Amino acid sequence: MSVSIRNATQDDFQILLEWGHEFFQYGKFVEKGLRFDVGSFKRLVDYLISDGILLIAEDEVPIGSVGGIIYPFMFDQSNIIATEVWWWVDPDYRNSNVGMKLLREFETVAKLNGATSVMMVTIDTENEHALHKYYQKFGYKHLEHHYIKEL
Repeated sequence: MSVSIRNATQDDFQILLEWGHEFFQYGKFVEKGLRFDVGSFKRLVDYLISDGILLIAEDEVPIGSVGGIIYPFMFDQSNIIATEVWWWVDPDYRNSNVGMKLLREFETVAKLNGATSVMMVTIDTENEHALHKYYQKFGYKHLEHHYIKEL
C-alpha cells in the first residue's frame, strides 16, 4: 500500500459527501436531533478548501480525509487553534496507518498555517474510549465534553 496525502479540491466533493453521510450515521447525530443538509455540507467543504484544512488520503483512490478550521483561541488570540471537524478513514483501511498519516499531516499543515495547538474531537460511539487512549498516546490532553439539547 502506497498512501499519499494531498489537499482536497472541488473534484472530491462526491466522495466527501459519501463519507459525510457515513460519518453522520456512524455518529448517530440524528438521535441527537441533528440533520444532514447537503447544501450546508457543500458550504463547509468550500470553506475548508479555501480557508481551513481539508486533506485526502489516497491509495490510487481516495480512502480517507481529515478537515478542520483554524481560529484564534477565545481567551488568548495569540494561541491559534486548528480544530478537526471530521476525520474519516474507509473501514477497509482502518487497521492500517492511514488514520495516523492523516492526523500527522493535519498537524503539519495546521502548524504551517500558524496554528499553535491542534484540537481533536471524539463523538459518542462505542469506540470513543479507544480514541481517547489513542489521542493521549500521541500527546493530546483531554479538554472538555460537549452536550446538546434540542430547543
